[in-house]
Amino acid sequence: MHISTSSLIVGLLHYAIPISILITIGAILNLNPRLSEAAQSLGASAIESHLSVTIPLCIKGIVSAFLVSMTFGVSAFAIPWILGQGRVQFISNIIYSRFSEVSNYPSGAQYRLS
Repeated sequence: MHISTSSLIVGLLHYAIPISILITIGAILNLNPRLSEAAQSLGASAIESHLSVTIPLCIKGIVSAFLVSMTFGVSAFAIPWILGQGRVQFISNIIYSRFSEVSNYPSGAQYRLS
C-alpha cells in the first residue's frame, strides 16, 4: 500500500486544526463586539470592519495558534512514521535518523531546511 505525502499532511492537520481553532476562538470571544458594530455604523461594510477591526485586535491569538500548529507539525513523529511507513521523509523522521542510524548528533541537533 502506497501512502502519499498528502495523506500525511491530512493526518497532521487532523489534530493541529482543532487546537488552532480553540486558540483563535478564545481570542475572538475576548473581543468586544461593539467595536465592529461601531465601525459599521461609521460606514464600513461587514468585510471592512472585520479586516480593519477584528483581525488586528485578534492578531496575538492568530499568531499563537500558528505557532502552536507549527510546533505540533515539526514535533510530530508518530503520524509520519506510522502513515508513511518510514518511506516519506518529514523533518522529524530525518532528525530521528540522524540521531539513531547515522549517529551524527551535531547534524541532528542543528538540522535546517536548505
